[in-house]
Amino acid sequence: MDTELAQAILQANPSFESDPTRHAQDHCLEVQIPFLQRALPGTPIVPILIGYPLEENAPPWWKP
Repeated sequence: MDTELAQAILQANPSFESDPTRHAQDHCLEVQIPFLQRALPGTPIVPILIGYPLEENAPPWWKP
């Protein structure tokens, strides 16, 4: 994981938060990361999990 890029994303937007427990029940990374490592070796990865967006918790630029 590109921790430097992950920190930059967290600092740039308060809508993002770091909570590794949110990935505990999600297994899509187990499928995608081996493919990415094979197809694009050395490519930095920052996993971002998006839950159920609601208008109340959406960033200002997303609101209709």
